[in-house]
Amino acid sequence: MNTEISEYSILEPSPVLKTMQSETLNDHVPWAKGIVRWRQELPQDGFDGIMIANEVLDAMPVEIFKFREGEIWQAYVKLYGDQLGVAFRPRTTEQFNIAAQKLKSLNLAEQYVSEIHFLADAWLRTVAENLRRGSLFVIDYGFTQSEYYHEDRSVGTLVCHRHQQLHYDPLTNIGCQDITAHVDFSAIVDAAQEHGLQLNGFATLGAFLIDCGILKLNAASDSTGSERQKFKGQLHLLTAPSEMGELFKVLELTRNIDSTAMGFREFDHSHRL
Repeated sequence: MNTEISEYSILEPSPVLKTMQSETLNDHVPWAKGIVRWRQELPQDGFDGIMIANEVLDAMPVEIFKFREGEIWQAYVKLYGDQLGVAFRPRTTEQFNIAAQKLKSLNLAEQYVSEIHFLADAWLRTVAENLRRGSLFVIDYGFTQSEYYHEDRSVGTLVCHRHQQLHYDPLTNIGCQDITAHVDFSAIVDAAQEHGLQLNGFATLGAFLIDCGILKLNAASDSTGSERQKFKGQLHLLTAPSEMGELFKVLELTRNIDSTAMGFREFDHSHRL
């Protein structure tokens, strides 16, 4: 069934990024100008519809911890002479205490380092309070909890990007680099269900797009040879296991709708969460 989109809202607090987004729409999908609007916050009276959070959670600040002497220690920034560095101390907040108790049950190795996503829970609560009826799609790179805190992933997932170069020191180039961490999708589902959302499906990005029929778009395309080749390259990037197809995941959370399994009919990995 085809559904006409009456409004497409972009939640964007940055005026600079709003301008860039507007120019991109004008260049590539000018027909969409009439339905796109920008917001700085979610509608206060709630909304019915579909919300897509594409690489939103990975950019949120995280708490770094270390398992030390049978306890979860919290990271903080310390000045060593004239250099900033990371140090660890016993947990200090009630929120961290609650998370630490859950992590201790995972039997982590001594000196194991990883992250906790506190802001993701607050963000989900806000979305749940505003979504009256519809779906939330979370698209990001990450793992289930058993994979996220696997014994071989003992230094965490936090990485930094500057000028297309990857490194692991968040205390250099302060304010001039991207800092990201993978998403613990099991924790996201637990928090979402606490806030009244329902799990509808969980799959790799490649499996989700193929189940939604992206290969049929390629077969039905009447574009020129160069355009078709470009599309094939984009298709490979999005679906190939060696590219985004396996690392990126798609999670659908719903409220007050009769959900379908589209996107998750062949490869729904919800049982792994």
